[in-house]
Amino acid sequence: MHRYPERPRASNAPDGLFDRGHLWLFEAIDGAPLRFQLTDTGAIRFGDATTTFDPEAVPIPYRYAVQEIRGQIDRDALFEAVPALDAVTFFGVAPQRRSIPYEFDRIPGFFGSDIRVTDRGLLPPDITTKIYHELGLTTLEPIEKEVRAVDFDPDRHSVPPSTWYDGPAYGTIARNKTGESAFIPADDAPVSEAEVAPDDATATAEAFVSSIAVETRCERATTDLNRAGTAVSVDSLFDRVIAAIGREYPAQFDDGAIDQRAFSSALRSEIHRWHTSQ
Repeated sequence: MHRYPERPRASNAPDGLFDRGHLWLFEAIDGAPLRFQLTDTGAIRFGDATTTFDPEAVPIPYRYAVQEIRGQIDRDALFEAVPALDAVTFFGVAPQRRSIPYEFDRIPGFFGSDIRVTDRGLLPPDITTKIYHELGLTTLEPIEKEVRAVDFDPDRHSVPPSTWYDGPAYGTIARNKTGESAFIPADDAPVSEAEVAPDDATATAEAFVSSIAVETRCERATTDLNRAGTAVSVDSLFDRVIAAIGREYPAQFDDGAIDQRAFSSALRSEIHRWHTSQ
């Protein structure tokens, strides 16, 4: 896959970004970089900014986004849109609770931001947005389109309220049609209240599971599975619930902060107990 696009802050923006041409402005989403590419078998290869994921061992904080892409993408449209599968890489962000308390019951699992095609570079933002919509995926929502770069001052730009919670957006992304871009952070973005895992990872796994309303999550997952026409089983509930937890509490899974095997075992036990009680 192609390398993830660099997104410097406005103070280190590429030469000319704010001097010529036109800009598209997007709400920046706080989360983790995610990229994917369709393979010749029809499977989708995923990765973060620097690595490619084992398809059977996607990191927990990314699973919600990966499930959403796999479930929503129109593969026929993708095959038609991509003449050479290994020539196109899709880039975006998986929202996670890092510094913004998003409303995770309604924010999508993935926002497409860029598309790179070998020998063409990054596609213009209007084409990128159109392609993501045709594929059935959510893209970053434009704040303004075709803003004259010479009329835009990033130092005087006021980051607007977020679409995805009651507060200021994480920042604004300014992009031109050649793929150059910069990030303008909000001055008063809130700090996350996400818990930090204690040092005792094994004990933490059980305590953590008991603190995250597993029954409510199972009920919500059951509704989603029924809506999707998928059988409700311990396995299908587990896949849904652990994915939701991963993006809401990503810090618990960073750098071995929690014993993931112990956590998965404790979570599956709780889900099994709930499922058998229904």
